[in-house]
Amino acid sequence: IEKTLTNKNEDDETNEEKERNSQMEMHLSHNFFMRLAEFMFSNDLTLYQIIHPKIYDKMFNGREYELINAKSFFKLITDRGLRISDDELRAVSNLLKNNYLIDVFEVDKILRILEQLDIREDIPNPSKN
Repeated sequence: IEKTLTNKNEDDETNEEKERNSQMEMHLSHNFFMRLAEFMFSNDLTLYQIIHPKIYDKMFNGREYELINAKSFFKLITDRGLRISDDELRAVSNLLKNNYLIDVFEVDKILRILEQLDIREDIPNPSKN
């Protein structure tokens, strides 16, 4: 019985620690995207203007996805002048990671997060031709 209680307490601690880590990662990710949004606004930039050179398309199950390598995403942002801490990098990577591709982010997922912060990409006007 004592061993069972000890294991239960360890499980509770592990679950509490996981919850704390998860909350910390969400906080770090939120702060990163808020800083990114503020950076883009103050520099009159859109996400696509920053990351366009490294976006590529892939087809999966008949659907086309815009993707960017995780390292390229962070490098393009830091090259523009936004600093990213190692903790932010880890938290954002965990948030944006793709279940099927290693170290690749879906651009649409990044856009959806920015939209939740009321930052929207410019929608091109349809051509009149």
